[in-house]
Amino acid sequence: MNRNYDKELELVDKLKHENKKLKREIKAVRKMLDRYLVAEDKGLIDEGIITPGKKRQKEKEIKEHWKCHDCENGYLFIIQVGNRYFRKCNGCGKHTRSQIWDDKVEGLK
Repeated sequence: MNRNYDKELELVDKLKHENKKLKREIKAVRKMLDRYLVAEDKGLIDEGIITPGKKRQKEKEIKEHWKCHDCENGYLFIIQVGNRYFRKCNGCGKHTRSQIWDDKVEGLK
């Protein structure tokens, strides 16, 4: 009779430990879900990827700088050909003259 009682206590302890572990996992998942929902409300999620605020702000500034002046919808992206490059709008197809490529060239790729 004593053996059965010991087995029951071991089983209860095991279940308590497992319950604590599951509660920790639920807490972590809820925390991630809350962060995701807040990011979604603020519009920080882009195609399922959460981007940090500073990086997103820098991207907005770069996009604003390289916005196409003709169509106002597209952006001028860098297209590299050998050691030269030019910028081409993804909306209307307008492009700039080709220039010599330098590592210091900034813009949308």
